Amino acid sequence: QPGHIFPLRAQNGGVLVRAGHTEAGCDLAQLAGLTPAAVICEILKDDGEMARLPDLLEYAKLHGLKIGTIADLIEHRSQHEKLVERVARRTLPTAYGEFELATYVDKTTGRTHLALIKGEINQEVETLVRVHEPLSVMDFIEQNAPEHSTSVHEAMQKIAQAQAGVLVLLHRGETSQDLLARATLVAGDKQHAQ
Repeated sequence: QPGHIFPLRAQNGGVLVRAGHTEAGCDLAQLAGLTPAAVICEILKDDGEMARLPDLLEYAKLHGLKIGTIADLIEHRSQHEKLVERVARRTLPTAYGEFELATYVDKTTGRTHLALIKGEINQEVETLVRVHEPLSVMDFIEQNAPEHSTSVHEAMQKIAQAQAGVLVLLHRGETSQDLLARATLVAGDKQHAQ
């Protein structure tokens, strides 16, 4: 009904997490140095239908307004914001020699990601890089998990042999129920194999 207000709550991370109008309004306010809050409304055409982009471009031209899209905002934020921050770094002894463990936090999701770095990384030389999104923490126990073409162990071994490389471990957000189901499945497979 006209005159009614429906409060909406933007997702943390804004348009980089959800490409919606609510998030875009809050992101624009924050980019302007203001509190991330906004009022959004629909512009209607003369026939009462909601105006689409071609209609809005015409409306903006008629009234001397600037216009941007959610895609423009996503591109701007992706290019100008530091979205990942390194929060820790230490030496990690492994079965494949010493690696440097770097811990990163994704500022849009709050998830933690890891990078295992071996040797000196040189821009002039091709570097072995394996990006691994573990389906489960069980990936580190199961050396021959069928879901991945290369196991974490194989990747670390190849990087160690090359004397330089990076293994990136992306956080998937596994629940305790996921882990329990996977552990039960692995135990059953091993028992069945004997």
